[in-house]
Order: sequence, then structure tokens, then C-alpha cells
Amino acid sequence: MERLVQLSGVSFDNPYQNYAGGNPFPYIFTNSVNFNNAGQYWNGTSTRKPMYMQQWNLSIQKQFGDNWIVSANYLGNEVVHQWGTVDINPAVYSPGATTTTTQARRVLSLASPAKGQYYSQINTLYDGGTQSYNGLLLSIQRRFNKGLTIQGNYTLSHCIGTGQNYELTSPSITILNNAAYDRGNCITVDRRHILNVSMVAETPRFSNRTTRMLASGWKFSTNISAQSGTWLSVGTGVDSAFSGQTTSQTTASQRPDLILASQYPEHQSVKQWINPLAFAVPAPGTYGNLGSATVLGPGALNINMALVRAFPVREKQRLETRVEMFNAINTVNLAAPNLMQNTSTFGQITSTATSSGLGGSPGDPRIFQIAMKYVF
Repeated sequence: MERLVQLSGVSFDNPYQNYAGGNPFPYIFTNSVNFNNAGQYWNGTSTRKPMYMQQWNLSIQKQFGDNWIVSANYLGNEVVHQWGTVDINPAVYSPGATTTTTQARRVLSLASPAKGQYYSQINTLYDGGTQSYNGLLLSIQRRFNKGLTIQGNYTLSHCIGTGQNYELTSPSITILNNAAYDRGNCITVDRRHILNVSMVAETPRFSNRTTRMLASGWKFSTNISAQSGTWLSVGTGVDSAFSGQTTSQTTASQRPDLILASQYPEHQSVKQWINPLAFAVPAPGTYGNLGSATVLGPGALNINMALVRAFPVREKQRLETRVEMFNAINTVNLAAPNLMQNTSTFGQITSTATSSGLGGSPGDPRIFQIAMKYVF
């Protein structure tokens, strides 16, 4: 286990001058160890089970003519004993509870005030999680023939599982002994639709000398990548359950109540990706009815193009010319919306994406560049 001492308003000359007993480091472990009040601990447990994955797949392929190949693949897997994090010493709600009484209401404090005062969060590894993935992968390929080759694939998939966190930092399971509350779409990695298409076309060798010099040997290539958004969780941003647990969009989160039929507005936009009026802070001491990872974030689209030709100069010497265009249609790929209910920009998208899995920088505008290279 590890111990954490957190101080605020300290002086760099003497960080522990206001800390009872002075500098607590290094610890001297004897038969009687003095623990800090409300210390935070990480417990890896000695009986944890190792994760393992079961996989299965089915593939069908067929060739049409001499150049076309199509295939359909089913891909499935199941992760067993997925690791997560749970606080085994949460505060228990009672009428009149406030955030100032959190420590006194923790499980160990209620069992023994004298001993429980030394422990706040005890983030413990939980090995009972599961995660499953099922996907259909369709692909098509045209072998290079008559100056043209095409490759494309489309994936329809779904990932569902419990909260995961392998570092024992903030809890990935909101409620002790209720991991099912956080079971839902896999946060940030579940993309239902993914499409990739690439093509290379080469101009033929013309018989006319002038036409051959100007038009032969050009290679045009394009790559199209598109995918639907990831699934994200709405958080209240406050400890409405009075459990002493912080909130996060990527791990466990105290989620709000959904009070309307839909969490989306009638006309979705960057200023209102979700409808703030659809949510309400749960009653004190309770957890919201909204499931985990229920908000679909923005998708992404990227189209790149290139035009290339090599001009022979002498034997083993050539001049290569390359014209490239990234984000050719100048698509704006959006970042995730702000999903913390207690903020002024709740439900809004305020920036573009910095990464979407499409390669490059999807937040960049159209980029056009020309390059020449002499090879000898």
C-alpha cells in the first residue's frame, strides 16, 4: 500500500512547518506506526486474479473476376477479470450530511471512530469486471490493374463493459458492491462505425511523344477515413451522494438524473450538443438514473490527396514532383463536448479535435504543399 500526504498553503522554505509533528518522511516502521489523519491509500490486493481474453472470429472471402476480392469477418472477444478501481471506504449518507462531515461518515470511521480517522479513500483494485466486443468487418480490394487499385473496409461494432482503471487512481466504479451501475458503452474506445477507403490511379503511357512527356506516369492517390464519435458520460461535477468521491468523465462519475425523454436537443449544434434542461442533480444521498457513457460525441472525417510524378533525367537520375493536400475538403473535426453539469459551458463544444485516430492532426484546416526531389 502507499500513503499520501496532501498539504496546501505551504512555504517552500519549510513545507511541513504547519504540519503536526513536522516532516513525516521518511517513515520509520515499527510495531507501532503513527498514521496520518484522513490518509489516502492504494490497495493492490494480494488475491487479485489476472485478466484474460477469449477471442473468436469467422471469415468468408470470395473473388470476383481476376481482380476483385471481398470479405466479411465477424470478430468477437470477451475480457474476464478486467481490473478497475473502487473506494472501499466511502462516506455513508445520513440526513443532514455535509461535505465537512465526510470523514466522520466513512465506513471505517463509523465502525471505529478512533481508528477510522486515519483513513479517507482506500482505492482498491477490483478484478470482477468484464468487457465484450462484437464487430462486423466488411472489406473490398481491387488488385492493381490497368493503372487502378482500390482498397476499402467498413466496421460495425459495439464494445460494452464495466469501468476500468489499472492505475488505482480515481475510482472507476462509482458505488461499492454495485459494479453494474457503471456497465455501459466502453468510454472513448467504442466507435460503432469506421470507414477507410484508399485508391491509387496512374495515367497510362501515351503513344504520342508530347502527350507522353506531359501526361504519362502521373499517380493520383486519395485516402478517406471516417468514423462515428465515441461514447461519453455526463457528470454532475459535485458530490451529490455525499460519498466523498470525485467525479470524472473518463472514470466513475456521479451522474445526474435524466428527466426528459431525450438528452439531445431538437437541433443539435456546437452550442448545444446535449440539452442541459434534460438533466437534474440527484436528491442528496442518491445516485442519478443516467447510465454510463450514454452521450455520443462528434464523429470525424479526413480526406487526403496526393499527385506524384517522377521525371527521368539520366540513367539512375530522376526528378520527383509531389503535390499533397491534407484535409482536402477542409472539414472541421470537433472535440468532445463539456459534460460536467456544474459548469457554464455544460453541453457545449468549445474546441476542435486534437486527435481522432485518423492520423495526423484532425483539428488542422486544409494544408496544401508542393515538394520536389532530385534523386541521383
